[in-house]
Amino acid sequence: MDWATEHRIAAPLHAVEASVLATTTLEAIVARQSIVGRVRVVSQSSGDGWQERVADYEPNLPDRLLPRIVQRDWISWREVVRWDTRAHEGTIHIRPRLPERFQDRFVCEARYTLVGDGEGTLRRVHGLLVIRAPVVGSAIEGWVAERLQASFDQEAQVVQDQALLLHL
Repeated sequence: MDWATEHRIAAPLHAVEASVLATTTLEAIVARQSIVGRVRVVSQSSGDGWQERVADYEPNLPDRLLPRIVQRDWISWREVVRWDTRAHEGTIHIRPRLPERFQDRFVCEARYTLVGDGEGTLRRVHGLLVIRAPVVGSAIEGWVAERLQASFDQEAQVVQDQALLLHL
């Protein structure tokens, strides 16, 4: 399933990009999203014109709500963001912590682009979500896509708030 979202952020490109890449923004996003219980930055690296961040996420979901066949680790995930600071765009890859035998059944990746136009910035995210599960795969994709949209909507507000703080 292809999905896309777009947000207008009322801050200049350089401030929005700094906000997108800041660990403090990541922490603020997690604090606002009820579905995420915890995030831990595993690594950060950078070079001439690029940055990369690897973070592990744990859901905010009580054990009593997990089906008996699903282990808590299986609904945790790792996000790898690779950012091109010259092009003002990056890629996001999300991998659930499923057992190795199930890893080929889930794909979630996206391209994240920032376009500045004076005092504002347009943020576009276009992604691919594939869940290979007989009978229920497309229904689960739809459910996850709705959560992704809500998550990116919340994230846009946090990015704007943080960008405005950085721009002061």
